[in-house]
Amino acid sequence: MSIFGSARSLDRVFQHLGNDPDAFRRWFRELAERDAHQAARALDGRYLSFPVLFLLLGEIPSLIETGGLSQPILTAVRICELHRSGKADELTAYLKLQDSEVVRQVAKWMLETGHDWNAPAEIAEEYDAALDLAVALLVCECNDNTELPIIADLIFKRANNGKHLHNLVWYFFQSYNPEAVRIIAGRLISNDPSEREFAKKLLGLSGENSADPGGPTDPYRQYEDYMRWLDDNSNALYFTGQTLQMTSDPEPLKADLGAKYLCKAISPRDRTWVEPLNEQECNCLDNFRKLTDKEKEVLAAFSSSLYRNNRRVWEQWIALQPDIQIRTAMTLLGDFL
Repeated sequence: MSIFGSARSLDRVFQHLGNDPDAFRRWFRELAERDAHQAARALDGRYLSFPVLFLLLGEIPSLIETGGLSQPILTAVRICELHRSGKADELTAYLKLQDSEVVRQVAKWMLETGHDWNAPAEIAEEYDAALDLAVALLVCECNDNTELPIIADLIFKRANNGKHLHNLVWYFFQSYNPEAVRIIAGRLISNDPSEREFAKKLLGLSGENSADPGGPTDPYRQYEDYMRWLDDNSNALYFTGQTLQMTSDPEPLKADLGAKYLCKAISPRDRTWVEPLNEQECNCLDNFRKLTDKEKEVLAAFSSSLYRNNRRVWEQWIALQPDIQIRTAMTLLGDFL
């Protein structure tokens, strides 16, 4: 059962009034003046949406003393009030005192019920900032990545409308979840050319042409190439921290060639080893780091492929000296180095 109760009247009233914010606020204000307890109960409806609550933020403080508002509603109201008044320190202090699960559910509710609402122009900026806050709380504070597809939808919606999205993109990639990149990559084959171009920009692919030389870029080929790259480097991927806030051509995700060479997983968050390296692996990595960039790239690709196809042979090969490893790779790969 939702933490937001069971009634659905407020959203219906808003729709009945033609989605007119001013008329809706007047109606609610009159309800609160007649029966504050009934107004408080209406705010705890299961199907209450965040846009409706946001429209009524100015009317709610007078209802708090009725004692009829649930903790999730009180939490949502308070964090919105503190955020839009710029009281960052007070907001931080408030959140530390709250039940983290309530905060998580409130943030999810704000995002799930509010991401596709087109706020009136006069409150659009404040409303977008409130959704940014929900994303920051959910992803960065609660480590909840379940809403990444919705966040991606919101990013592209704002891009299409020319609205501020840098903070949203930053929070999205702060998930440190490679699935976030896969979600963006899905837009490489969008029917909307502007979405395809923006996806390429977010992924650091805007300078690439994956089609035949001299021909138009093939979105499907670029998508397949990028997804193959993600799969081939799955255990070696790490987030760089680059976003549109820092550069016009960010590269959010890279592959650690040392990890790919050793076939050892690293944390996408901080590029540290998931499991400590043993002495042999440390020696292999030291020798690997002495190679040229091209040698590293080819040797890492060869090692990863051999590991997937024949683990027993890979274990013998990885124990060889680097020069022998390279000769073996050259023999099998041809004149690629």
